[in-house]
Amino acid sequence: MMETDPLLQDIDCVIVDEVHERSLETDFLLLVLRDVMRIRNAAAMTQERG
Repeated sequence: MMETDPLLQDIDCVIVDEVHERSLETDFLLLVLRDVMRIRNAAAMTQERG
């Protein structure tokens, strides 16, 4: 999924279950999702201004 759509344009909601059971993979997933959200929000703001 991330290889073909790195910004998850067709995704509105991501549910991360068992996040309280910390692991390297979960932490990495949350970092990636945070970055995707920041990029998508910045693109939306630019589009609104433009």
